[in-house]
Formats: sequence, C-alpha cells, structure tokens
Amino acid sequence: MEIIHFTSEENWKSIQNSGFLLPKTRPNNFNQDNLGDLKDIVRFDEYIVGIPTEKYKGWKESYVTHRLWQYTSYEAILKFPIIWESGSFVRDHYLFSPRRFKDDLKINIMDYYNQVYIGKENVDKDLQDMVNSYEKKFIEEYILSSVLLEDYDESYKAPEVWSPQVTPIDIIGQISFRELRNKNL
Repeated sequence: MEIIHFTSEENWKSIQNSGFLLPKTRPNNFNQDNLGDLKDIVRFDEYIVGIPTEKYKGWKESYVTHRLWQYTSYEAILKFPIIWESGSFVRDHYLFSPRRFKDDLKINIMDYYNQVYIGKENVDKDLQDMVNSYEKKFIEEYILSSVLLEDYDESYKAPEVWSPQVTPIDIIGQISFRELRNKNL
C-alpha cells in the first residue's frame, strides 16, 4: 500500500537531512481514555500517519483535507509505500469529519466552529450542547474504528493509515499539490 503524507517544508528539510521519516504522531490525538481497549491494535507510542493514495478522494468528499491545509499548507506532500505492515493500523476519519456532521445532523460544522471560535455571533446553547455531545461520540467512533492494516477491508470512506515504520528517504517521493489535484485522486 502506498500512502500520502503531508508535512511542512521545514519538516521535509529535516527528513532529508536525517535520511529518514520517523514516526512522531501519538495515536491518542484526541486524549481519549479508551485506547486501553485497543492495546492489541495500537501497539506503539508514535506513528507516521498518511492517506492511502487511492483513497484521497474520500478525504476530499469528507471535507477533512482542510485540516491538512491548516497544519501543513500542503507545503510538502510525500508518498511512499508502507513497508512495515505489522504494527500498522487504519482508522476511518469520516467518522469524525465535517461531512458526517452534515450527513447526520444537517450542520455545517465549519460555520459552527467559525461562530464559536471567531465569536462573530452568539451560538445557541442547545446547539452547542448538541454539537459537543455528537463531537465526543464521533471522536470515540473514529478512535474505535482502529483496525490492524492486515485486517483492513478497504471499506472506510476516509481511511487514515498509522504506521510505526522508520521510512528511508530513498523510498520517499514528493508530489506537488497541482499533481495531486490533477490526478483527481
């Protein structure tokens, strides 16, 4: 399986200098207490996180790609094969995505976040409570969707691969945003 990994230009330079892309993302990215239930799947403290190349379209359709933009501005888009399948796992990011809020609750969650965090408007307390409740539920479902890569059946709408592999620079390619967009992935 080949994945796409987004990073900053600064991190890409560091990877080039060291000769390796190292796992640095912690699997408990939403501070959930239920990772203990996943100890047979989530076996390491740090992972490289990426999107299966052929499933990038699912991320776009789930409106999750904006998060990548926020963290990396698409400065460096890397692609490489997963060479350590053992210990790798997959989560479905659709389960906690703006698209799911739209599909399930008919809420444009990005407009809601803009209201809450930018403070342009007062947000209805009942709406806040509902969003907070569903946000917690959706995050938990996202975390609990973790399945070993070897058991993954490719059914997730926005799969996210977590791999503990140390990736040598000689198997990493870089692609441009234009190339990614033109491939219509």
